[in-house]
Order: sequence, then structure tokens, then C-alpha cells
Amino acid sequence: MAEKPPNTSKGLHGIRDMALLLNMANTHLCEEVYLRKVGLAVDNHLEELRSDISSLKNKFPGRFVKEVDTDQVFENFQGIVRQLQEPDKEILKKCATGALGLELENVVNVMGHAMDAIKSQVEGEVGTYSRAESVLALKGWIKPMAHRLFTLSTMTLKITGTGILILLVLFTSLFLTMDSPQELLDKINQYRNHIQGQMEILSSADAEKERINNELDKMGEGELTRQETARVLDLTLETHEINERALAAQAEIEAYQRRIDEMEEKIDEMNKKHFVRRLFRL
Repeated sequence: MAEKPPNTSKGLHGIRDMALLLNMANTHLCEEVYLRKVGLAVDNHLEELRSDISSLKNKFPGRFVKEVDTDQVFENFQGIVRQLQEPDKEILKKCATGALGLELENVVNVMGHAMDAIKSQVEGEVGTYSRAESVLALKGWIKPMAHRLFTLSTMTLKITGTGILILLVLFTSLFLTMDSPQELLDKINQYRNHIQGQMEILSSADAEKERINNELDKMGEGELTRQETARVLDLTLETHEINERALAAQAEIEAYQRRIDEMEEKIDEMNKKHFVRRLFRL
């Protein structure tokens, strides 16, 4: 039988990159700010992965002989994402020992087997992957992977340590300066709050102008006294100032709305890019 081609899910490959990063970085990357960014990247790749699985299943015209369960694996992914986004001392320690990266890599491997099972059914082979087997597969991967990770010799680590540290410094610099959708979303929220404040100014201006118009109407169209004439001049000047405030508020609303539109377009472009392309500004 011909060997099956490797899994081509972009979402799964992206998550695997994050797992390898955690395995390589250890204490250098095990800080809250870095782990939160890794968690955000994994969460974004999970959306890609769901889409990849849905597309793969849609290629099968009929009913699967045996439904391949991926819900448990997604729950495992989400559990790791929560650890990355809300790291406490135990999670930081877990990251430093390499156990967190190993855990993520194990779940990636389990999902890879699940997708292979789906693909086998789509291509005419009978898959045999169930919820129970997903849990057993996950447990089966932990021991050999842990043994492989923790049996690396001290000499090998010393030889490769310098190279890894250089790569880590380079990656950290790129990672920290990489554009983040969350940063743009925070700015968009700030701009929308500012727009709301300007909208309130416009509403207040309309109310003030209505008050002035009502007062002018009460004076009638006949000949005005000196006092009434002075009041009309005051109201006219006040109306002019109100109009200037309203025009300034409207200009700010339009300017901030243009910035929001530009940022939303940039976020769309960032979400379409693979993590590695965003990292290296490709």
C-alpha cells in the first residue's frame, strides 16, 4: 500500500510550530507576555483547523462509515490555550521544563491521526478513530515523547545551546515587534469611544440650536426693541459658535472612522496571513 501523504492542514501546521517553539524556548520564552501571544496564535490557528476539517469532511458526499470524533481533541487544545492565556506560577514552571510544549505537541499528533482517519474515509478507506481512541492515543504519545525530551544529554544541550539562544533572541525580537490584531482592536475601541463622545457633542449642538430658534421665534417678526436686538445678536453669535463646534466634531468623527476602516482592513489582511509570514513581514 502506498504511503499516505502528510497532513496538509495549515491550521495544524501553525499549532505544531507553536509547540516546537515552546519545546525549544524553555525558560527564555516562559514569561506571561510571551505565553499570552503564543496562546492567541494557537487560538487563531484553531479557527483555521476547524475550517480545514470542515472542508475535508465536505469532500465526502455520503455518510461516514464511522464518524471520527474531534471534539475531545479540540477541548484539549482549548485547555492548553487557557493555560497560555492565563499563566500562573505552575504553568510558567511547566513551560520551563518543556512539559507544556510537549503537551501541545501530543495533542497536535492526536489531531493529525484523527484527520488521517477522516481522509482515509474520504478516499475510500474505513477509518476506526473514536473518542475513546483519541484519549488513548493522547496517553500513548505522552510517555515516549517525554522520554525522548528528557533523555537529551547535557553535552548535546551545551553544543546546541548557543545556536538556540541566538535564534531565540532573533525570534523574540521579531515576535515582540510583530503586528498583533489585538493591539489594533484595542485602538479601534478607543477610536469608537472617541466617536461616541463627538456624537454627543453633535446631539448637544442640535439641542442648543433648537433652543435658540425657539427663542427667536418668540420675538416675532415685528420691530424689535433695543434690548431684543442685542439679544438677537447674542443668539446669532452663539449659533455661530455652536456650528463651529459641530463642524469640528463632525470632522473628527470622519477622521476616526477612516482610521477604523483602515485598521479593519489591516486586521483582515493579518488574519489571512500564516503566522510565519506575519513574523517575518512577508
